[in-house]
Amino acid sequence: MDVDDTPQAPGEKKRKRAQSNIAAIAPDQEERGTENVSHSAAKKSKTVKVVQPQSGARTMPTKKSQPEAVQVQPQPQRPPPPSNVSRRRGALKTINVDAPPSDDEFVEAPASEEREDHLNNDGEDEDGKDKLEDEDQDDGEEPESHDEGVLDNLAAEVLPSSPAASVQSTSTSTNAAAQDSKEAVVRAMPAISAGKAITKPSKQALSKQAAEFSESETDSDSDSIPWLPRTDISRALKKVTKNTQSVGLNDCRIEMKRVLRTSFGIGISNLAMGYGPALTDPEEAKEMMTPFASQGIDQISLGALILAAKRLGYDQDYDIAHRLEEGSERHYVAPLRNYTAHRLRTYRTELKRAASSAYPSAVHLSTMTAASRHKLLESSNFIYPRSPDGKFLYTRPFSGPGLDEVVRALFFGESLPYKIGSQNLDKFTSALPTASHELEIPDAMLAMAATAIHSVLIDHINPATAGSDRTTEFSGPALHGAFQAYMGILVGLCVTAPGTYHALMHEKCMTVSGGNAVMNQGNGIPMHNAILANVDWANIAANA
Repeated sequence: MDVDDTPQAPGEKKRKRAQSNIAAIAPDQEERGTENVSHSAAKKSKTVKVVQPQSGARTMPTKKSQPEAVQVQPQPQRPPPPSNVSRRRGALKTINVDAPPSDDEFVEAPASEEREDHLNNDGEDEDGKDKLEDEDQDDGEEPESHDEGVLDNLAAEVLPSSPAASVQSTSTSTNAAAQDSKEAVVRAMPAISAGKAITKPSKQALSKQAAEFSESETDSDSDSIPWLPRTDISRALKKVTKNTQSVGLNDCRIEMKRVLRTSFGIGISNLAMGYGPALTDPEEAKEMMTPFASQGIDQISLGALILAAKRLGYDQDYDIAHRLEEGSERHYVAPLRNYTAHRLRTYRTELKRAASSAYPSAVHLSTMTAASRHKLLESSNFIYPRSPDGKFLYTRPFSGPGLDEVVRALFFGESLPYKIGSQNLDKFTSALPTASHELEIPDAMLAMAATAIHSVLIDHINPATAGSDRTTEFSGPALHGAFQAYMGILVGLCVTAPGTYHALMHEKCMTVSGGNAVMNQGNGIPMHNAILANVDWANIAANA
C-alpha cells in the first residue's frame, strides 16, 4: 500500500508518537493497516493507532521537512479481543483504529506551547490529571526506556525499507527519521513547571536555616523569661557589620546608660591592674587569659558590665545583671559587650602610644645600632639591668632601664586615660604581711608596661615599621605569650623570694607615684598612727 502524500489542509496538524517521529500512514479505502514495531526480539508487537484530524480538535504542527515516503507492506488486522476477557496488568491496550478518537484521548503537545494549549475541550487543565489510565504511549504515557545506542537505530527498526525503494532514498529517510525521533523523545519527556520545580537547597542555605533554628531554640529569651523593662535595649541596637551588633548609648534607657558608663571605668581598671584571683603558681600564668588574646578584651568587658550592674543595684531576678549572665547572646549580651570592648580596645591602643614615646627617649633607642635593638628584644633582655661590663644581670628581673618611665607614662600621668594608677592607689596592697603599709605596684600593671615595651621594640626592628610612624597592633599571639611570660616571672619571684619581690614592687610604686605609696592604706585611710607617732606633744606643750 502506498503512503498518502496528499498535502494537508492549512491549520491541520499531524500527531506524532512520543518516541519516534513516524509519518502517518494513510488508511486504504477498504482496509486499515497497522505497523508491526519490532524493537527487539523480546518485545511484543504493538498496534499503532492512526488518528484522522477532526475539526476543532487540537493537533500537532506539521514539520517543515518530511522524510521521503517509504512503502510499507500492510499487515493483516487482528480481531479485537472479547470485551469480557480481562487484560494482563501492564499489557498495552489494543486500540480499534476504525473507531473515531474519543474526546478523553490526550494528544501530546510540544513543550514549547503556552499553558493555555494544555486545556481540553471542557476547559480543564490536563497537567494535573493522571495520564497513566490509558497505558498506550500515545496517550501521554512516559516513553519506554531504551538501551544506550538503540536510539540512533530507532527509525530504521520501525520503518523497514521496501525493495522498491532506492538505497539513497532509504538512507535519507532513515537518518531524517532518526533525528526526528530524538527530538520527539525530548518533547515527550514530562515538563515540570516553575511552580512545581523541586530544587536542592545549597549548603549556605542549609547552614543559615540551621543557625536560625539553633538561635530560635537556644538564643531567644524575650518570650520565655519576664525580663524587667529597664533591661530592654531593642531600640538602641545598631548593626556594625553583617553579623555584629552594638548599641547606641544615647538610645539606651537611663539605667542601661549608667551600667555602660560604669563598666568603662571598671574595664580600664581591670585592664591596667589585672582581674580575677591572684596567681600563686608560675604555671598558672601559662593558662591565664590576657588582654592580648583574641577573646581577652571581650571577657574583661563582660565581667565589667556584670560588676557594674551589681554595683548599681540591678542584680535582682530578671534584672540587668541576670540578663547579662543568662540572656540572649546575639541580641543582648553581644551588643552590650561589643560597646564596652570597643572602648577598652581604644584604651589599649593609647597605652601603646604612650609607651612608643616614653621608652625610646628613656633608653636613647634612636642612637642604638640595629644589633643592639635586636639584643634588647632577644629573650626580653630589656627587663634586666646591665653590669658595668655590659652583661645582663638575670638575677634582677624588671630592673632594666626605661621600665619606670613607661609605667609612669601609662598609669600615673597628668591626664586621662593615663592616670588610672593615681586614681586607684587605694586599691594597691602589699604581698608582705610585715610591711602592709608599703604598697606595691600590681604585677599586671608591670607586666602590661613590659609588654608595651616589647611591642615598641618590634616596631623598631620590623622593616615595615622601622624608621616610620607606623606601628603594629597592640594585640596578637606574640604579645599574648609575652604577657604570660612576664606574669610567670613575677609570680615565680613572689613565691621564691617574697622579700625581693616586695622590695622591687614597692620601690617602683614609690618612684612612679611620687612617694605616695606610704601615704594611703589599701582602704584609702591615711596612716594616722604612723604620722602622729613621732610628734613630741609633751615638749611642744612645755615650750608653748
